[in-house]
Amino acid sequence: MDGDDKPVCFFRDSVENYTSNPDAVVNWEEFERDKSISKVDEDWKAGLFSFRLYFRDATEHGELDFNTIQSWKKPLPKR
Repeated sequence: MDGDDKPVCFFRDSVENYTSNPDAVVNWEEFERDKSISKVDEDWKAGLFSFRLYFRDATEHGELDFNTIQSWKKPLPKR
């Protein structure tokens, strides 16, 4: 976000990449710069971020107890 709360970089992916494995690993991804805003002048300056994500239909499979899944029990690693 810039000073006017406008997003200057973004990440786009398919939700299907996050529906198969409840024991999700930490993903490191790169932001893409928004060329229409021109606040970030080089692609490599857009930045990196880490996340762990899992989607599941609770109406079909019931609620998920993340305390029973090993990778969700421990906090995200720090750099």
